[in-house]
Amino acid sequence: MSQLSVRESDGRRLAVAFDVKRLADGIRRRWPRLGITISTEEQYRHLKQDDRLAMTPVAFADASEPCLLTLDAAVGRVQAELHDTIEVSWREQRTWRAASATAQLLPHLRRGGRLLESLLGIFDRVLYERTPFPSCPRWDIYYSTSNPLPPVQWTGRAVRVLTVNDVIQVKFPQLSPQKTPAVRKALDSVRVDRDYIICISECTRGDVLSLLPIAEERVCVIPLAAVKTFENPCRAKALRALRSVGVEPGQYVLALAQMDPRKNTMRVAEAFRTITRQADGAAYTLVLVSSRSNRGALWRRLVSGGLLRSSFRILSDVDDETLAGLYACAAVFAYVPLYEGFGIPAVEAMMAGCPIIVSDTGSLPEVVGQAGVYASPHSTEAISKALGAVLGDEALRGAMRARGRKQAQGFSWAKTAHRTVEFFERIRKAETLRPARH
Repeated sequence: MSQLSVRESDGRRLAVAFDVKRLADGIRRRWPRLGITISTEEQYRHLKQDDRLAMTPVAFADASEPCLLTLDAAVGRVQAELHDTIEVSWREQRTWRAASATAQLLPHLRRGGRLLESLLGIFDRVLYERTPFPSCPRWDIYYSTSNPLPPVQWTGRAVRVLTVNDVIQVKFPQLSPQKTPAVRKALDSVRVDRDYIICISECTRGDVLSLLPIAEERVCVIPLAAVKTFENPCRAKALRALRSVGVEPGQYVLALAQMDPRKNTMRVAEAFRTITRQADGAAYTLVLVSSRSNRGALWRRLVSGGLLRSSFRILSDVDDETLAGLYACAAVFAYVPLYEGFGIPAVEAMMAGCPIIVSDTGSLPEVVGQAGVYASPHSTEAISKALGAVLGDEALRGAMRARGRKQAQGFSWAKTAHRTVEFFERIRKAETLRPARH
């Protein structure tokens, strides 16, 4: 930030408003605990432990929010999980117990939840009014891990910081069903003359700089990480899960199966089908980790795609401890998304000592380094060739396990939080922050 005017820190704690709305959205939308949700939770917990910061969890909802009633209920659950009081940008005008009780049930409804939520959204104006955050005058920094930044009048004189995880929805609009993707809304919320951006990889930073006319010194790179569960995996739960589907440890290819076409699940399945016809791959089973809600659709797609029913297994709703063991017991982990902003699963697998095949595009080469085998995510032949090379060479797998563990040592949530605080301190020096009014 040499091009910015710098002043010395006055030694006081930085007052940081941390937007946790992503966690509430995850609860009411029934999102799996992946990617941005993990990042938001881990960063909040680690930043809160830093003595240089005075943290305030907040949740901002703009005028386009479909239903404050359900959001308010989800925020209550997040408060219980974080053991903190969350400041919100709305206030209840009247108490309507029936609506409130219904809102609590919505996250558990599998069908009709969105329709009911839309109907309840009609009552927002009756039940709630928009209000400023009580502690806003004391903030130094407003930080969002993904959601759009609020208008400046909602954040006062605080410096606003946004993390951009990827711009996939903008770069590849054909992969996004949304008319106005969330990433586009987040980028549009940035004021390039006063805001700052954190990117989770150099790849994402390059994408952001190509899309926004923002000064390079306002955009920094802070990598993500994986939770410590994957560092020393316990195999007991994984072995039970494998026995339940008749798979032996060391005799399977592991993949994470999502219906999102960007994750490239079907091409991995096609590549696996190719190697099962060869001597090196005939003894292996494809084990896919999927959510229970996607299990049926995934099974039908795999069978209709020509994969023999005896050659694959699907494990549903796997927790982190079991997943860590599955990594540790796998012959190889195939992770070849069409594009990735960072790739937490790659770090998880390396921490657990699992040989890994990854895409040669996006951020994965900078995350995995020399620890993995690369393949084009657009080529079934390239993926099957990589699978055959790893499965057919036990010595290579051993070397990859060691290289992966070493590479993974460069990532931890403690390091992510430390670098984030350092960036906040750089902002403190670069900006003329007013004295905190405690």
